[in-house]
Amino acid sequence: MGKRNRKSSINMMFTIALLAVFAMSALFVATIGTQVFQVTQENMEDNYETRTSLVYISEKVKQHIGHEVSLEKFEGSDVIKLTTTYDDQSYDTCIYEYKGQLMEATVKTGDPIDPKFGVAIMPVDDLTMKNDGNLYTFAIKTPNGTENQISVSLKG
Repeated sequence: MGKRNRKSSINMMFTIALLAVFAMSALFVATIGTQVFQVTQENMEDNYETRTSLVYISEKVKQHIGHEVSLEKFEGSDVIKLTTTYDDQSYDTCIYEYKGQLMEATVKTGDPIDPKFGVAIMPVDDLTMKNDGNLYTFAIKTPNGTENQISVSLKG
C-alpha cells in the first residue's frame, strides 16, 4: 500500500504542476494580448488625430479656393487666414495651434485675433504651415509624437 500512496502523490503533484504551468501560460498570453491591444489603440487614436486635423484644414482651404488665403505668424504660431466676404463685410477665418489645440476663430477683417477665444478642434502638439505659390503644406505633430503632413493646391 505504500507504493500506491507514493504513486498517487506523484500523480497529484504532476497534475498540480501541469495546472500551474497552464495557468502561468494563460496569464502570460493575456498580458501580452493586453499590451498589444493598448499599443494598437494608441496608434489608431494617433492616426485619427493627425489625419482628422489635416483633413479638416485641407477642406477649409479647399472651400476658400477663389477667395483670399494667406499664411501669417501670430504670437509665434503659424496661422492660415481664409478671407470671405458676406453682405459687403469681410471676415477672416483663422486656423492655428494654441496651447496644444488646433483652433479656429472667425473675426471681421482687420480686427485683432485673440487666440484663446478660438474654438478648440482637437489636440495637436505642433502645427507648421508653408506655402510655395499656390501649394500649401500643413504638418501636424500629435501629443504622442506622430507627425504627418498634407499639401493643398489652390489651383482649381
